[in-house]
Amino acid sequence: MSYGVAIAGLLAIAALAVAKRWRRTVVRRRVDRWELLPTACVCGATGVGLMLASALAAQDGDLAALVGAATGTALSLLLAAFALRESLVELLPDGVYFVPPRGIGVAVFTLLLVQLVLKAWRLYVFYRDRSWEVGAMPAGAHRVSLGDALQAIRPKGDPFTIAVFSLVATYFAVYYVGILRRARQLGGAPWPPPS
Repeated sequence: MSYGVAIAGLLAIAALAVAKRWRRTVVRRRVDRWELLPTACVCGATGVGLMLASALAAQDGDLAALVGAATGTALSLLLAAFALRESLVELLPDGVYFVPPRGIGVAVFTLLLVQLVLKAWRLYVFYRDRSWEVGAMPAGAHRVSLGDALQAIRPKGDPFTIAVFSLVATYFAVYYVGILRRARQLGGAPWPPPS
């Protein structure tokens, strides 16, 4: 299978994911603690992990990683605060529902997908430029290992990548915790287990 077909497939999957995400952001959704709380916990742990890893990288001289993580976290806190202010959370007879603001969640999710596609493109270019047929390998060249490929897409020195991952993780963690808090304030305190 050629790398071009793989990239086209990845773009098609990304487009479907954005379309599905868009649909979920424009409709009223029930506040389900068993869906939102685990997502918020995983995203929050990811955001904290990125900040810690960036701080450790800054001790090794990679200040760009820390700047990227701090920028992404700061932007996500602003976006989440705005999204929470614009979200409609209402108590209906059959439970608490919320309607996210149009566009913010989709924009954040799309930014993540664009970053992943860019990383996939860099990996494609890396392998395209370094793949040789068996027996036709130039003298002095070596086989491309997985470690070499990971070095090609590493986030070290790439503050944009770390900022995007930090923004996405922190945004969804803060937004979902805020929705759960507002739902509880409205009287949606009884949290029945999933059936």
